[in-house]
Order: sequence, then structure tokens, then C-alpha cells
Amino acid sequence: MDETAKAEIRERILKIVADLSPKATFRPMYGGTVIEMCTADPETRITGVFAYTKYASLESTNGIILDDPHKVLEGSDKVRRHINCTVCATSSQKIA
Repeated sequence: MDETAKAEIRERILKIVADLSPKATFRPMYGGTVIEMCTADPETRITGVFAYTKYASLESTNGIILDDPHKVLEGSDKVRRHINCTVCATSSQKIA
């Protein structure tokens, strides 16, 4: 996956989050962008967007509590869940 595709996926995800939760704050961290409900307050961190070599990922801190009727969340950790996106069409389909 090239850098342009990763950036497009990242920007679409961040726009969706901003539209759904206008009070969310975005902070560069861990090589990606973390999303918090209160600026620089790790206790309010809800998710993050990260780009890897072959995909971009939306990673949810407490993903285990999310309703997932379409079974798009991945992961087997006790609480974290993620969605890996390899193309923009897939990212909008999985998130919408």
C-alpha cells in the first residue's frame, strides 16, 4: 500500500470521527493519531488511527464493549479491537 492510499484512509477515518463526535481531539502519538475526548487526557482515549506497511488500522482502546452487528472488529485481546483497512472503499464500508 502506498503512502497516498494510507493517507486517504487515515483522513477519511478522522473525518468520520470528527463528524460523529465534534468534541473529539486528535493528537499525534505512537506513529499515528490518537483520539481523545479531552485533550492530552489518556483516560479519555477512545481510539487511534495507524498506518502500517500493508494496511491502515483503526484501533479501539475498549473495543470489546462496542456493538459489532456486522462482525468487522478484529482482535482477541481482552479489551482492544481493530479494523484493518487495505483500500478506501473497504474502510468506508466497514466503518459506515
